[in-house]
Amino acid sequence: MSNAHKDKLIKLGYQFIGWMIIVALIFGFVLFMIADEPVEDTKEKIAWCEEHHPKLTHAEYSKEAGW
Repeated sequence: MSNAHKDKLIKLGYQFIGWMIIVALIFGFVLFMIADEPVEDTKEKIAWCEEHHPKLTHAEYSKEAGW
């Protein structure tokens, strides 16, 4: 295998690693944005559920409310 061929493979390897890092960062950012629910909204939901469905669990009243 020639040095030029080895150099090209090394360059492609570094490019691949670079793209994988970029994809991982974008994926992590998207997951963070999805998981980041506003705290005030959560407090309002809890207050509503305690008022309207005091005997239900979190999962039950979330299903009842359509959340």
